[in-house]
Formats: sequence, structure tokens, C-alpha cells
Amino acid sequence: MPTQLDREMLKFKFHLISLSKLDYHLFLKSNKPEEIILGILADFKEDEPENAIKQIIHRIEETAEGGFSLKRYFNQLRILAQLRNS
Repeated sequence: MPTQLDREMLKFKFHLISLSKLDYHLFLKSNKPEEIILGILADFKEDEPENAIKQIIHRIEETAEGGFSLKRYFNQLRILAQLRNS
């Protein structure tokens, strides 16, 4: 994957970070459900996947505001979980 953009009037370089190499606990510390759901793509380390997913779901429930947003976050979590498994 490219890590730089080199155009006539713009030059930009950046580092890629693989979410699968980050500890999922890092995402659990967030107070933003949008960030917490990314934990599903991270490394569960020695934790059982079922336990890690339960923790992610619990944190989403704690931080989401309202039933509509909770459903939206769970739908996003489901989609990301499918990406993890592919």
C-alpha cells in the first residue's frame, strides 16, 4: 500500500499502522464508541475471542448514547467482525 502522495503542488508521507498488531485493550480505554469498535480488528493477545468481544460490546453499551446509536454501532461492529474473519 502506498505510504506517500507525490503531486506537483503536494508532497505527503505517512506511516501505516496495522490494527491487527495493536492490543485491543488500547481501544477499550476510549470513551468514544467509534474508536472502541475498532478493537474487533486488533490483537486479542492471549484472551479468548469470545471474552474480548464481550468486553468490546460492554464498552460500546457503556459509551453509546441512545438506542438508535447503539444499534448503529453494533451493525458497524458486525461488519468489522466479518472483515476480521476474511
